[in-house]
Amino acid sequence: MRGSIHVCVAMLATLVTGGLSACTQGGQPIGQSSATPPVSGSSIASASPTTAPQPPPLGPRGYGASSLGMTKAEALATGVTAMTATGEGKCGGQGDGYLADSPNTDGEAIAGRLFFSAATGRLVAIYAFPGLKTPQGIGLGSSYEELHAAYPSWTPIDPSGIDGRGGIPVPGNPDAHYRIVVTDRMIAEISLDSNKQDCYE
Repeated sequence: MRGSIHVCVAMLATLVTGGLSACTQGGQPIGQSSATPPVSGSSIASASPTTAPQPPPLGPRGYGASSLGMTKAEALATGVTAMTATGEGKCGGQGDGYLADSPNTDGEAIAGRLFFSAATGRLVAIYAFPGLKTPQGIGLGSSYEELHAAYPSWTPIDPSGIDGRGGIPVPGNPDAHYRIVVTDRMIAEISLDSNKQDCYE
């Protein structure tokens, strides 16, 4: 019995030694070239995530190359506006168009819409679309608290409540104001309006 144990131990030792030598060759694992450099943190290329470019801010005088007071032809020439239909659309009609980056230009959505005065034909209002913000960081979806942190004097027309529409002077442009609509303590609409706009209240 004891002799068979010694035989088993000897065979196991032979298998282990042979197995290790079969797995290595010249100190390197079989199948791996000695020229292969060890993997280290510095040798791993870190892929930087690609992010979509942020749109320019809404204000203080316009959006990108467009600005309040432009004619339709001038606004179109900037490349940042687009007409959605031919014709004499005025004060937000389909012919007034949208900012070119607007996600929905169906002629019904208010986000990204342009308003041209019926009297002067000049651009008098530019509405924000999702992701577009003022230079102070306020845009669609901003909270009532964020709105007040950026524009402390904003109040709705009915000052007894929180929701509603209200205007606030545009920092850096005495000829314009932001028209902001709050619903359920969140900004639902925001536009850069000329103080001379004659399209709505």
